[in-house]
Amino acid sequence: MCPTCEGIGKVITVNIEAAIDKEKSLNEGAILFPGHAPGTYPWKMYGDSGFFDNDKKIKDYTEKELHKLLYAEPEKIKMQFNSSDFNATYEGLVVKFMRQNVNTEKEASKKAVKVLEDFTIMDTCHVCSGQRYNEN
Repeated sequence: MCPTCEGIGKVITVNIEAAIDKEKSLNEGAILFPGHAPGTYPWKMYGDSGFFDNDKKIKDYTEKELHKLLYAEPEKIKMQFNSSDFNATYEGLVVKFMRQNVNTEKEASKKAVKVLEDFTIMDTCHVCSGQRYNEN
């Protein structure tokens, strides 16, 4: 049995079209997740990370930049807040969303269920390609 999809052949994943407006830049509000408007604390992790040109439209990102924005695994970075340096953990939008909203054992509230409905889709498992079995 595939450990990723637990033998179902499908997984819940982020609907990128609902999560990002590729016609906008970070400064213009490209991140559509609730609470990620420009200037908010969650937005600052991306906008103030130093990884991106905040005025560049998402559709113009290189493959590497888009991967960094969406799928980067957690990494420690230094950021500045109110003239003070602090350590933070940067992770891609999809990775963070999945960790906080999908891959959790918490009881789902009505608000969390609404967020999941608005920003996720059921997709073929990327590990087993829907075959439901692992390689072993």
